[in-house]
Amino acid sequence: MSAAFIEQLQQGLALCGDPAGRVLVGVSGGADSVALLRGLHQLADKASGFSLFVLHVDHGLRDGSAEEAAWVCGLAQQLSIPCKVVDVEVRKLANQSGVGIEEAARNARYGVFIEEANRQGCRFVAVAHHRDDNVETVLHHIVRGTGLQGLAGVPRIRQLTGSLTLIRPLLDVGRTDIMSFLGENGSDYLEDPSNSDVVFTRNRIRNELIPTLESDFNPQLRSAIHRLSNQARDAHALVTRYATSLLHRTCEIVNTSEVRVRCDLLREEPPAAIRAMMVRVWTEQEWPRKKMGFAEWESLSELVLGQSIGCGRDLPGGVNAARKKATLTLRLGSES
Repeated sequence: MSAAFIEQLQQGLALCGDPAGRVLVGVSGGADSVALLRGLHQLADKASGFSLFVLHVDHGLRDGSAEEAAWVCGLAQQLSIPCKVVDVEVRKLANQSGVGIEEAARNARYGVFIEEANRQGCRFVAVAHHRDDNVETVLHHIVRGTGLQGLAGVPRIRQLTGSLTLIRPLLDVGRTDIMSFLGENGSDYLEDPSNSDVVFTRNRIRNELIPTLESDFNPQLRSAIHRLSNQARDAHALVTRYATSLLHRTCEIVNTSEVRVRCDLLREEPPAAIRAMMVRVWTEQEWPRKKMGFAEWESLSELVLGQSIGCGRDLPGGVNAARKKATLTLRLGSES
């Protein structure tokens, strides 16, 4: 199993573009991140073109977090890998920003990744999300309501900055394979007690919904949903490419606050393509998207395809959409 796990990890690295140079590895001390670190260490020892740097972010959310940080440093020292611990005050950050603890922790963690990767000269950050994480994410999106992008689940690669790439080389590896690898290598890891707390929706999906679906409907549920996720990811990439092409052909970027859309050039396009193009407009302009849902994107496609003149919409995030003749003007103003 150890050889099979290492082979899966190698395949995952290839799908992530075969990172080179110094790779920052986010290690919490849990089973997944320990397996990722140990697997990468084995490959790095084989002159695979990269070296490792361990980063542990202490969120300070529970008693014993300092001991967990010390344990991760001890593991890194055992493997002769440089390591750094960064403390963040997540509760304080959550109160200041008005977001939940989980979101504040994630934002803080990725901010630390970027800052420390730049300091250490790393062009890649490796994290340990695996197949079962992806399945949980897709199911979470489905029960909340989602579209094609939500079905795509966890992205394998994500650009954190222009020069820094986040990679998930274990994304096709199941949790069972991870635990087998650790067991065969006699590897210790830390248990996160919050993983069994059913107060969190994600934990209820993991500990209640998935086992029920597997026992009552499909024993191969995880493989099926992960396969669907991969297909949705490919389809979303195609849609995004076409939407970007539409944007460049039909939109005039006036400045960071204004975009003009040539509606007459979009008359033959299906609403789905126009909705996807609008998402690209918001993304490239870096306009607020958090409160934009299907209804808002659909209303924009109706403005583009409709025959009404002088009509408009006030959209979440302070964006106004107004059509005059064949031109739809989108303007970002102050949030009302």
